[in-house]
Amino acid sequence: MKKKIVLIGIGAIVVIGCIAFALLQRQSPKKMDESLFYDALCYKIESAQKEEDVFVTRADGFSTIDIFASISNNLVVTDDPFEGDWIYKITFNGNDYCGSCEEVIVLVNETSMSVNGENFVPNDEQDADYMDYILERLLIQYDYYYEYSE
Repeated sequence: MKKKIVLIGIGAIVVIGCIAFALLQRQSPKKMDESLFYDALCYKIESAQKEEDVFVTRADGFSTIDIFASISNNLVVTDDPFEGDWIYKITFNGNDYCGSCEEVIVLVNETSMSVNGENFVPNDEQDADYMDYILERLLIQYDYYYEYSE
């Protein structure tokens, strides 16, 4: 009888542990995969507000991740679609430059960021102005590389 009670107790603990693990997994929002940017050979920044595109290659000595450093800690995936027009479009490893590379397209506006069609929004710890911060950083990057390319 004691063996049955002990086995039932162990079984209950295992089941409770599995349920708790599943709930924790569901509550942990998916983060952006920054590895998509680390190995990029190049990227092109397009601005809806400017006529010129800016093209940056790794050969220029610039890291292609600078735009998105630690951004994955502040954005989480959402099921909501990317709505509205993009303000910046960044194409990493554009197929016109690198035919055998994985092309990654990032769209950014005032409310969210889309990476290859997967939409990200600021996490609960960020305020509503976080996307404005990202847009400011992109403007700085765009202006810097635009000046550099002339």
